Amino acid sequence: MNWLHDLLGETAARGLAPANGVTTDGLLHRFRVDGDKPGSRNGWYVVHADDHPTAVFGSWKTGAQHTWRASAPSHDTGETKRQHIAVEQRRRQAEETRTHADAAARARRIWDQALDPDPSHRYLRGKAIRPYGIRQHQDALVVPLKDIAGKLFSLQFIAPDGHKRFLRGGRVKGLFDVIGPRTPRVWLCEGYATGASLHEDRRECVVIAFNCDNLLAVAESIVKGWRPQSLTVMADDDWQTPGNPGVAAAREVSDKLNLD
Repeated sequence: MNWLHDLLGETAARGLAPANGVTTDGLLHRFRVDGDKPGSRNGWYVVHADDHPTAVFGSWKTGAQHTWRASAPSHDTGETKRQHIAVEQRRRQAEETRTHADAAARARRIWDQALDPDPSHRYLRGKAIRPYGIRQHQDALVVPLKDIAGKLFSLQFIAPDGHKRFLRGGRVKGLFDVIGPRTPRVWLCEGYATGASLHEDRRECVVIAFNCDNLLAVAESIVKGWRPQSLTVMADDDWQTPGNPGVAAAREVSDKLNLD
């Protein structure tokens, strides 16, 4: 599909090229824009691979939106297009599975070698919180990302200055960390510092989803797997970011799952 090469060139020229290419299924896809903070997914695109392929892409962070149309009609038949889409989806799924498996193996090795955190770590002192179930690798705090069964899949590293990054290639969606034993009411929030402060204040179980894009997947997993008496979302107030994604995501979770 020569037009796909042209489309990728256009997204790159606009500074909005998805790192893993695009999926031509006509659905909305999100991705991290080069230069944005790790874990963010402000970039988005929709590609329609019909007789005359078109695409719309942009950034929720900047508000930019661009429309692209192929310079010439596609000569693919409808069946050929469907085959292209199916093959591409299977390829991406297989690649993602392999990448996540490799990252999970690295995560287990790092976690096993990591030490108990230094209570005087600059990040802990700056946030006035204590370490709960985390470890330290070199000068970074290490927070585990686990599924509902407690299986470790990836890690988040927090530097002394507060910079956060996920293990390269690691899965994030649907994974979380837990502070404290289960309680009738469970709290859900984004970051470790917020979770630790919330646990110390409420003395109840806190689940950390790591970012607003992951809140809904984690909430659904907790509700289905744990069945707590109540689940309360503590939103991050991103008032300086257009659309306040922290509050918007928390409201979406509460509305969809009818939470507190």
